[in-house]
Amino acid sequence: MIRTFAVPVLAMLCSGCVTYQRGVIDAAAPEPLPLDWVTVAEHVEGRSCGKWQERQYELAVEDALARAPGAEAMTDVRYRFENLCIVVHGRAVRIGRENH
Repeated sequence: MIRTFAVPVLAMLCSGCVTYQRGVIDAAAPEPLPLDWVTVAEHVEGRSCGKWQERQYELAVEDALARAPGAEAMTDVRYRFENLCIVVHGRAVRIGRENH
């Protein structure tokens, strides 16, 4: 009886012992950054599909930025998993410059 009870308890305790890295956030801030953002495209979407790889999120962002010529970054980004794809959606921006 004790053995039957101990196995599930041990399994529950150990289930929280392992941590897997889910991804990396390149930048995060609790409020908007004090930069001059110039919106290139209000809504842009990109995707990366196929065999999972470490750069899949990055490739999806690159795909989205390629759809908005002149964009350098994305803001208000949301992502989702769709079948074998990661899909990102957000605003494509470039950082405002005097001579751009």
